[in-house]
Amino acid sequence: MLTTIDLIAIIGVLLFLLGFYIFFRRETRTITIRLKVTDENVLYADTQPRSEYAHSFQIGDVEKDELGRTIAEIVNVDMYDYDEKTKVVYLDVALKTLYNPRKQAYSLRGKKITFGETFTFDFNKVHANALVIDSPDLNREGDIKSGKIIVRAQFRQEFKEFSDVYGVPEYIANAIKPGEEVTDSNGRVLAKVISVEVFPATRTSETSSGQIIAAKDPVLKDVFCTIELTTREVNGDIYMFDYVPVKIGQKIPLNLQHLSVFPTIIEIIE
Repeated sequence: MLTTIDLIAIIGVLLFLLGFYIFFRRETRTITIRLKVTDENVLYADTQPRSEYAHSFQIGDVEKDELGRTIAEIVNVDMYDYDEKTKVVYLDVALKTLYNPRKQAYSLRGKKITFGETFTFDFNKVHANALVIDSPDLNREGDIKSGKIIVRAQFRQEFKEFSDVYGVPEYIANAIKPGEEVTDSNGRVLAKVISVEVFPATRTSETSSGQIIAAKDPVLKDVFCTIELTTREVNGDIYMFDYVPVKIGQKIPLNLQHLSVFPTIIEIIE
C-alpha cells in the first residue's frame, strides 16, 4: 500500500519528467527556406556558380536519409545569367527541421537556420554548399519592396583605359535592339531595353598648337540605351538583379540572347 511519502515522491518524479520534457522538447517541422548557391567551394561565396553546375539544380530533386526518408526537396529554382560563363542561382528547399519552442528557432544537423549559415546538401543529382538568405522566422522577403526604375546607360570598353575613346565595335553596337529582355528561369523580366542610340564615338585629340578638339572615330561607336530595371528596395537602398546597387557609374549585367555586355549607368531617369 502506498504511503503519503510514496505518493509525494511519485508526483515529484512525474513533475520532474514533465518539466524535463517541456524544457527540452523538440518538434519536427517541415519548412521552406531560401538558399543562394555560390561557387562549388563556399570559401568563394562572392563567386557565382558556373553554368554547367547551375543547370544541375532541378525542381523535385531530393536528399534522403539512411532510412530512405526525404529530408530536403528542391521546390523552386530561380536562375539567370550573370555573365557568359556563370549564373546567379537561388533555391527554395523544403526541409525537415527540429523546432525549439523555447528558443523559437529551427535547426538542421545541429546548426541553427539563420541568415548567412552554410549548409551542405547531397541531392540525387548535385552536391551543393549554399547560404541561407531567408526562412520563416527571418521573413526577409517581407521587408523588400519590388518596383521598376528607368536608367540611361552607355556601352564602354573599359579595357581601353589608356585610350581617349570608349566606343565599342560596330558589331556590338548593332547587336542590341529595343524590346530585348533579360529574364530569369521563371520568366520574370529583370531588365528591358526601351531604346538604343548609336553615334560615331567621340575621340579627343590635340592640335600642333596645343588646342584640344573633339573628333569622330571612323570605326568605334558610342552606344546609349534606355533600360527599364526591375528593382528591390531594402532599407531605402535600391538594387537590381542580385543586390547590385542602382547608382550612377554602376555596371548592369545585361545578358541578352546574343549579347553579353555590362553597360554603365550614366543617368537615373525615374
